[in-house]
Amino acid sequence: MKTVLVDHIQCEITKGEVLARFGMPEDHPFGETIAEVIEEMKDIANAKLLYGEAKVEQWNEDSVTIGGTVFQGKDLASRLKGVETVYPYLCTCGTEINDYAWGCKDLVKMLYIDAVMHFYLRQSFLILAEKIDNAVGGRSYCMAPGSFEDWPLTEQKPLFDLLNHGEGSGVTLSDSCIMEPAKSVTGLRFYREGLPKDCALCLYHDCAERERGFDPKRFDDTLC
Repeated sequence: MKTVLVDHIQCEITKGEVLARFGMPEDHPFGETIAEVIEEMKDIANAKLLYGEAKVEQWNEDSVTIGGTVFQGKDLASRLKGVETVYPYLCTCGTEINDYAWGCKDLVKMLYIDAVMHFYLRQSFLILAEKIDNAVGGRSYCMAPGSFEDWPLTEQKPLFDLLNHGEGSGVTLSDSCIMEPAKSVTGLRFYREGLPKDCALCLYHDCAERERGFDPKRFDDTLC
């Protein structure tokens, strides 16, 4: 499968957003440390996303063949019934800030670095969703290995195969199906008629049927 790599994804983050993630008020004294972390990471960060377009070539009740790769799982098969095209993806905060995080010896500061890494991953995922939503003309749905009872984490392996082993992203997959950097996500996006519509999660620009605006907080909750 031919893949597209988008890198050097930047993210505007405020100390207030990071404080809110920890349930802290805007005037919390740790705000200064958080602001320093955000500033330090600006020149280092290189969030990325990798995605492609693939055809569903064969379908049965407990497996699906996508782009020549077989995926097992009844949950995946049931949601892809009747779907012709899927978009495998990988989004990551990037190895650069992950290496920066590993080099930090201050445990409190590491917590804030981890939170900032989340926002870079989130920005990568937002860009991906916007690209796919606009390609399919509506809200694309997302499935990630390990997030469903009958689509296990071990399905990361065929997904990585389909994505040319994370080509260019720097992300690696361990034998136990854990990604490095940890602030990385993979899955399949697709559009299917009849699945519930949720305008708060949709990034399709030109939808004439939009009932309400995009809600970034709800979108963030679907990521982690």
